[in-house]
Amino acid sequence: MVRAGGIEEIKPVDADILVGSGSTLTLDLGGRGVEIIDFGFAQTGGDLFIWEPQSKTMWTGNPVIATKPSLPWLLDGHLVETLGSLTKVYDFLPDDAKVVPGHGAVMTKDDIKWHIDYLSAVKTGVQKAIDDGLTLEETVKTVTLPEFQGYALYPWVHPSLNIPAAYRDLKK
Repeated sequence: MVRAGGIEEIKPVDADILVGSGSTLTLDLGGRGVEIIDFGFAQTGGDLFIWEPQSKTMWTGNPVIATKPSLPWLLDGHLVETLGSLTKVYDFLPDDAKVVPGHGAVMTKDDIKWHIDYLSAVKTGVQKAIDDGLTLEETVKTVTLPEFQGYALYPWVHPSLNIPAAYRDLKK
């Protein structure tokens, strides 16, 4: 059934193959092994990364959108888990790896560090705000992180999505 605007109704189906939490599934693509890896929650539940060791190439999907100045989106929250997962990805990659992000040009391992540094700064700033007794609204006004500005969507992603998600995650 097609709905107005050309968007089909979603009907959930069971997966044929599951990659368990923290595990890897290796596929043989005609003599070339490709690993599908679960590093943990990175943007949404079930994020998977594709690693082709022969060419040292990793496909990240949306957990890594593009190079600097783009930023991670905490769509479903989980600041701490996202930071941990991206750190695992970074630690996994050899220095000469190629990284194919969800929406941008091929990047390097070092380009992922920008995303980790941003999330670390968000965590530090929001935790300090919580420790100082600030409300969410006060935290949004305080944790501006100008050193990470430059992304066209920063005025929305940072104050309207990431800071509130981090606040909820750390306030628990």
